[in-house]
Amino acid sequence: FCDADADYWNELNNSLIRYLEELELARERAALVLESEDRRRSERMNRTMYRFGIITCIFLPMSFVTGLLGINVGGIPGASSPYGFLVACLIVLALAVGQWWMFRRLRWV
Repeated sequence: FCDADADYWNELNNSLIRYLEELELARERAALVLESEDRRRSERMNRTMYRFGIITCIFLPMSFVTGLLGINVGGIPGASSPYGFLVACLIVLALAVGQWWMFRRLRWV
């Protein structure tokens, strides 16, 4: 190469390095935007799951009451006793308290 060609290749190398650095910066900016969008989507999902949890807390006891009142009392053991329905309610209540205690112990609630 002659001296004039060396200057041309040097300038070409410098501009190529500049373009590659600009491309790397653009890639980093795009990664930041994607991370921000992912964080926003995650926060939105958390709000939605919180709402579903509240709705579940409202409708779960209502479905329990309707299920309890829909028991076929004639088919449960102890139906001949006047306290058969009360015993069935106490068993269901004991199961609910046991589940609550287990969830508290596992730190789920």
